[in-house]
Amino acid sequence: MLATLFAGWWWPFSENKIEHGSVTPIQARVISAEEIQQQVEAQKKKIEEQQQLAKNLEELKIKRQQEKKKLEELKIKNQEETKKQQELEAQRKRAEQKRLEEIAEKKKAAEAEKKRKDAERKKKLEEEQKRKAVAKKLEEERKRKEVAKKLEEERKRKEVAKKLEAEKKRKEIEKKRTEEALKKKSAEEKHKREQELKNKLEEESELRRQAQTKIDAATAMSALGDRIKEKFKRNWVRPSNSIGGLIATIRVHLSRDGDVLSADVVKPSGNSFFDQSAETAVKKASPLPFPPQPEFYKYIKVLDLEFNPDND
Repeated sequence: MLATLFAGWWWPFSENKIEHGSVTPIQARVISAEEIQQQVEAQKKKIEEQQQLAKNLEELKIKRQQEKKKLEELKIKNQEETKKQQELEAQRKRAEQKRLEEIAEKKKAAEAEKKRKDAERKKKLEEEQKRKAVAKKLEEERKRKEVAKKLEEERKRKEVAKKLEAEKKRKEIEKKRTEEALKKKSAEEKHKREQELKNKLEEESELRRQAQTKIDAATAMSALGDRIKEKFKRNWVRPSNSIGGLIATIRVHLSRDGDVLSADVVKPSGNSFFDQSAETAVKKASPLPFPPQPEFYKYIKVLDLEFNPDND
């Protein structure tokens, strides 16, 4: 067996045929069986070690694969555990939120009930205070009326006595006053008649003056009529569809200087274009010739002017 192993592992020669003439001399050494056994054992040990190493490597590989699988399973498990923890935490938070809301609701209800009871107690206290105040006021009023009644009776008694004495004096004074009043009344009536006559004369004089001023104002305005009419004509533009012989009455409000403050048709001609042109002409003719006397203004500040451009 040893020879076989030795031949299998240690035979150094090639199996090729050796050609004649090319043989190289070989120096050989005799190897003992013990050395061969040692080499075989060493080789066997080496092979076993290599096999053990390969086995160890395979086991290590399998072990690593198992560990990797375990790590993946652990990772999945951790993820599931984390998800479960998160769900539990979410449930706990929802439960806690619900519990807090219930506590807040109960607290709110308790506060509302406390507020209601406080308000009820306050209302009852206020009603009791009002009742006592009313009772106190009624009692004070009763006492006051009793005192007032006694004082009133005493006052009336004194007043009767005082009236009797005063009536006596009054009659004496009244007699004297009557005599003086008759004299005074006679003098006042005389003065009144004289004053009324004076006022009547002054009023008549003022009315005559105003009437004359009004006449003078109208006369002064009439004297300016031709100039006003001429100014109207200069500022009037005959409408294209207007016919001759149309007349419109324009109410004109004037300032103290103759400025036209407003001009409105109060009596139309029957032709709206003519009336509008007349109103425009009056406004464009501002200022109008106007009497300078300030006392005339109140009588001629509003005039109704007849606009008749075809009447020369």
